[in-house]
Amino acid sequence: MALPSGSTLTNATCTRAWLDFPFKDRGDTSTKVYNHFMEVKALNYTSLSDNDTMTTATDKPENSPFSDDANAFWVGDSIPEPLDGGMISFIRTFANIPESKQEGAGVYAFAFPGNSDTTKVSIYTQNGVSKGIVNDRPEVSFTATATNAKLLGIGDKFTLRTGTSTRGLFQATAYGTSGTQTFGPRWVIYSKTESGSNFIIKAYAEGHEAFVNSSWVFTTFTGFVVERITLEGRSGPTPVNASSILNYRYVKTDNINDEKLETAFQVINAPNGVTTPTVVDDLTANTYPSLNIYNGMVFRGAYIAAEDEVARRWKGNIWEIIGRKVVAR
Repeated sequence: MALPSGSTLTNATCTRAWLDFPFKDRGDTSTKVYNHFMEVKALNYTSLSDNDTMTTATDKPENSPFSDDANAFWVGDSIPEPLDGGMISFIRTFANIPESKQEGAGVYAFAFPGNSDTTKVSIYTQNGVSKGIVNDRPEVSFTATATNAKLLGIGDKFTLRTGTSTRGLFQATAYGTSGTQTFGPRWVIYSKTESGSNFIIKAYAEGHEAFVNSSWVFTTFTGFVVERITLEGRSGPTPVNASSILNYRYVKTDNINDEKLETAFQVINAPNGVTTPTVVDDLTANTYPSLNIYNGMVFRGAYIAAEDEVARRWKGNIWEIIGRKVVAR
């Protein structure tokens, strides 16, 4: 396409342009990348500065079809290509600083801290538990509040008891044996669905394959205590597979070394009166987080930093900083 009539060949001029939304598949439709196809005499080509903005008062390209955007910064020109008559063409790009974002990143093996083999069990009272044979196996279901549901996720295992210690709530006959035995199985959650402000939890009995389905006898109780191991006892740091996410944040800086980056999760030994805390492997009452605080993080499904944040140049002097986090286990 020829330069517009009246344009001087010594001024870089936009002859066509297009707009990108680079993160629309991540739900960000605000971040824009403005592309201008430019033409100018080769001897008159000059670049811009990283902090130049796309406004008429600064360095918005001549003949740009876009409205002024003071939050769009010049992030670079493509390598100029020769045209006839001593002209060149290049693509001049301006971009917004992207919004922070987060996305799932699958399972990640992280060495979670030890706790001197201390197992923590979290409990709450649950009414309205229904029991029966569903899908040819013993199942229970109940509606948990949003707060209590934080304790329970698909694949988690829990037990039900009445009173302070009674777990022998069911009877069944194992294949190859006679008579029934009384026991309290662990239940494996296979469904967790939102229902208003609550969640419907469904679970099946672990090891149900060993029992004759027709032999299951359920109690008449509807009020139970749900108990689940939230923090497994570990003698030292132990690699465990856990769900992870990637956090993305963006900064505009002329020196990325000035940016403070988050470091991987550590346990700090900091008892009262200690002026020089140290990094340790195991959680105790005197560490930060303490054993109880960490158990609360596990209960709530909090994320901890699995790796140090890393930075890479996105465009121009806009940097993308990436951090991986895992669910505390």
